[in-house]
Amino acid sequence: MFLLKLSCVVLLIGLLHVVVQAEYTWYGPGNGYVYFVINTNMNYDEAESQCRIYGATLAVQGPKDRKTMKKINERLPVTTREDYWIGLTDRVTDGQFVWADGTPLTNKQKNWRVNEPSNYGGSEDCVGENFSHSLKWNDYPCDYGELYALCERPE
Repeated sequence: MFLLKLSCVVLLIGLLHVVVQAEYTWYGPGNGYVYFVINTNMNYDEAESQCRIYGATLAVQGPKDRKTMKKINERLPVTTREDYWIGLTDRVTDGQFVWADGTPLTNKQKNWRVNEPSNYGGSEDCVGENFSHSLKWNDYPCDYGELYALCERPE
């Protein structure tokens, strides 16, 4: 009896994983990584956690290159409507933004919205992209729960 129940639970988990995975469309713009958007409002830490469920991280390689982000935007239309978290913060040292892979943000990669980063209220340490449908970046408080997650994993 126990083995039958266990088999049913394993089957149910397997089916649930397929259903959940089917909800997300992965897209590879040719940079060696694939992307999808989790279209649920969440804070930065929740977004990181949700991406990990799929063996991914918040996007780093895509946002480093504007041409790649334009390709991703064309294929994942949710990014044209919503702001989403990317893997960039200045949590360790205020004003020194570092990608989730540990590399520092370079001048060539910067894609800030006008007057950003602002660190409004001294508490904006996490970065979201697509401000007002522009694919530009804005800094937000990490606990701001109104952005989607742009996830990335190697192809």
